[in-house]
Amino acid sequence: MARRRRLAVLTTMSVWPPRRGGQNRVAGLLSNLGEGWEVCHFAQSIQRTDLPVPRRRVTVTPAWTEWRLMDPVSWAWMFLAGRLGYPPVGADALLRLAPRRAVRRAIQAADAVLVFHPWQVAWARRLTPRNVPLVLDASDVATVLYAAGASPLRQRVHRRLTRDEDRAWHLADVVVLASEADRAVVAQAGISETAVLPNGVDTRGITPASAETRAAALARLGVAPGGCVALFIGSRHPPNLEAVAALEAQAPAFAAAGITLVLVGRSSLGRDARPGIIHAGEVPDVRPYLDAADLGLCPLAHGTGTSDKVLTYLAAGLPTLATPVGARGFEGEDAGIEVCAAEAMPARAAALFADPAAMTRMGASARRVAADTYDWRQLGARLGGILDRAISTCSPRL
Repeated sequence: MARRRRLAVLTTMSVWPPRRGGQNRVAGLLSNLGEGWEVCHFAQSIQRTDLPVPRRRVTVTPAWTEWRLMDPVSWAWMFLAGRLGYPPVGADALLRLAPRRAVRRAIQAADAVLVFHPWQVAWARRLTPRNVPLVLDASDVATVLYAAGASPLRQRVHRRLTRDEDRAWHLADVVVLASEADRAVVAQAGISETAVLPNGVDTRGITPASAETRAAALARLGVAPGGCVALFIGSRHPPNLEAVAALEAQAPAFAAAGITLVLVGRSSLGRDARPGIIHAGEVPDVRPYLDAADLGLCPLAHGTGTSDKVLTYLAAGLPTLATPVGARGFEGEDAGIEVCAAEAMPARAAALFADPAAMTRMGASARRVAADTYDWRQLGARLGGILDRAISTCSPRL
């Protein structure tokens, strides 16, 4: 039997169990790389679900082990950056504050090194042997996603963010992007070794609801049989908070059309109660809310890559209304997505709900595209191919 190839992975935050888009991407890809890989994964910081007693080691699959670095300084910095609404710029500098012997050994023994997001690339590049490829998975373009802001602090952080991201693109042997639009941005920086790998979804775990399942889900929400439910799912990421505010402003128009808005995720925590809106907040499982929904909504005004929430809607067979930003990555696909402005969504939702044939057709297209194109099993195998090619073509740097 051939030896498994060794993959050393770095992430800024722990991943398992995944709770939001970035974690879902890491988990979906690493869980589906295939039997030919052995994954040694190091997370620089922890997530809230690791508390109160974080585990140092988590065996996710027989081939994937996640190690959490016991580093309170990094934990504090990740928390502060998140509170400021920014990614953990400067994470590579924090890695230099400790020996990191286990990480160093894993990188030295690896056939390939994979870093998710740019913030650790500079540190990893110094340790990666010259004949070993370093692959950066950049699921979004931070300089597009994060605005500079007006305050001197935010402007300074944004300058550092821009510098570090550009440097990471140039240090990596291959940059993996989530959409062609993102690849075009990276190409403008002079980077040619790129690949596109969209976000995906677990189409085995998320499936369209039966009539009986939907009726039970509506009853749990307190929605009368035959009522229309429009669903939004979002973390406390700034674009999601903006989307929630936009939907709340449109709540009277949705209610007038007989549509109940259900907002799920941390983006809906602490919001004022409003007629016609169910603020579900953070939930352990989104599937009961998908089961109750007639439509998925993605009124994002900012973002890069492909939207994790839209993929979830598609896997559940939900017709989806999305802004051009929300539908990014799906252009030209018959994916059950109607593109419209955020302010037009109440009227378009009402029109769709009044056309059951169109709803059925869009839902079938959504499910088909999710299963045929965006299943994590296919995307994990594609990442394995990207890594294989990087290993075969990597030559010592001069």
